[in-house]
Amino acid sequence: MDSMKKLLAIEASMNARTLECESEVEAVLAAMVLGHHCVLIGPPGTGKSRIVDDACYYMGNLTLFRSLLHRFIEPEELTGPLSIPDLKQGVYKHLTAGHLPAAEVAYLDEIFNASSALLNTLLNLLNERTFAGQKTPLRA
Repeated sequence: MDSMKKLLAIEASMNARTLECESEVEAVLAAMVLGHHCVLIGPPGTGKSRIVDDACYYMGNLTLFRSLLHRFIEPEELTGPLSIPDLKQGVYKHLTAGHLPAAEVAYLDEIFNASSALLNTLLNLLNERTFAGQKTPLRA
C-alpha cells in the first residue's frame, strides 16, 4: 500500500472513532506528516486528546508526552529533573526519559495558561526541536 493510501486509511479509521471532527483529524495528521505543530481549540470533552492519541497509535505507536499546563508548573516537570549524581560531578544534565525532550509528539493542554518562564523553555524545544544543545525526536 502506498503512503497516500495508508494515510487515507488512517484518516478514515480515526474519523470512524471520533464523530464530527474530520477537519481536526485532517489537521493533526497533516501536522504529523509535515513535521509541524497544530493547535486545537475547543471546549473540554470534544475529542482533542483522543485525536492525538489515535494519531500517535496509527502513525506507528509514536511516543507521546502529555501535560496539562498552568501558571505554576515548573519547567522541570516538562523537561525532566536534574540528575543529582551528574550535578555532583559538575555536569548540568536533565533526566529526560518519559518527558518532553524524549517524545516524538507533544500534547500540551491549556498552553495559553502557561507562565512566560515555561513558554521560554518551550521555545527552543518546539521551534528548533532541541534541548540542552541536543536534537530531540519531536515530530509534532
